[in-house]
Amino acid sequence: MAPLFFVINLSSAELPPDRCKDGLVVFKIPGLCIGGDINVSLQTSGFVVFKRGKDSQESKVNDADVVREFHKHVFWPFVAQCKHLAELDPRRCVKDHVCSWMDGDYGQMKVAVDPAMQERYAAENIHICKHAAAASLVEQPNVSGVVVAPV
Repeated sequence: MAPLFFVINLSSAELPPDRCKDGLVVFKIPGLCIGGDINVSLQTSGFVVFKRGKDSQESKVNDADVVREFHKHVFWPFVAQCKHLAELDPRRCVKDHVCSWMDGDYGQMKVAVDPAMQERYAAENIHICKHAAAASLVEQPNVSGVVVAPV
């Protein structure tokens, strides 16, 4: 099952710099996944990220850190799982190249253009595609259900 990944912005009063230097706290929670509310035996871990910056420009700085945490806990494990499943499939399917979409948010782009991350994407044959952040609801191909155009 797919893990859930929540980001909650906090003020400096709620997450003081003297108690949390880097401004980011990540909690791994077993069962916080799609379907975990119905089937309590599901143990896929989801994540809740508390990020300082609600009351300052620090929020933009921490965005890239949040994206790195997402990659570490969700994206790369998902890629590994998909590769494993593709290897088990005897049919010829698209195994050589993968496309990952992002909406061009500051934190996502900062991570995507990082040379080390680009090397890892290249090593895994992952092509990064960007779509307009303002039209995320309309353009994301993996969104299911009723799609409502942003107003």
